[in-house]
Parts: sequence; C-alpha cells; structure tokens
Amino acid sequence: MKNESFSYFVSKALDFFKPLPPSPPSPPDALDLVVCYAGLIALACTSIYCGSIGSLPYRQRHKSKDEKGEYEDSDDEDDEVLEERITTDDAWLFPIVGSCMLFGLYLLLRYLGPEWVNEILRYWFAFMSWGAVFKVHPPLIYNTLGVLII
Repeated sequence: MKNESFSYFVSKALDFFKPLPPSPPSPPDALDLVVCYAGLIALACTSIYCGSIGSLPYRQRHKSKDEKGEYEDSDDEDDEVLEERITTDDAWLFPIVGSCMLFGLYLLLRYLGPEWVNEILRYWFAFMSWGAVFKVHPPLIYNTLGVLII
C-alpha cells in the first residue's frame, strides 16, 4: 500500500514538470490590426513624401549686394535647373514594359518554381540594400564627423 501511494505521489510530482500543451493562438484584436495597418500606411506615406521632397531640384539663388549693402536676389537665367520630363512616348511604353515584366515573372514562376524565384529575389534585394546603405553612409559620415570617406 505504501509503495502504491509513493509511486502515485512521484507520478504526480513528475506531471508537474511536464511542459504544458501549446495553447491555440488567439485571434488578433481589432485594435492591434488598426495600429499595425495605421503604422504601415503612415510609413508608406512618409516614405513617399520624403522621397518626393528629396527629388525636387535644389536651387540656390545667388545674392548680390545693392547700393545700400543689402543682399538682393538675382534673377539670372543661369540659375535655372534643367528638368527631365516624361515624354508621351515614354508614357506609352510604361504599360508595355510592365506587361513584359509580369509575363517574364510568370514564366519564371512556372518553369523555375517559387522557391528559386524567392531565392533570386532575396539575393537581389540583399545586394540592392547593401548598395543603398553604401551609397547613403558617406554623406551621413561627412555631415556628422566632417570627414569625407569614399
């Protein structure tokens, strides 16, 4: 009788240290989804806004002194920045080039499989990200430390 109660006690004690079965994941709350999507939308809008402002040409007006010694903006024609514009021929080519790219992606997915396409895209994004970081760092280091590193 003693042996049975001892073995029962040991089995219950060992059951205490067994890992709990995994609980099913709880569905996300509505507030969590709203915060997540709001963050994504804000990040996308901020990126587009900063990119559009950064792509504007920077025009520095030359200032000249007038007779009173005050600086005055000069309206020289030399200060104009040549802008690149999209022509109608370029605009007509956008859907054609886009269709060719999508058809090429379709062929890659069909004949190589999604695993290979994922690998190719992963290496391409890694290489392009590395290049972008390499391109951004020299001005950042120059502005913070005052040393030009190429």
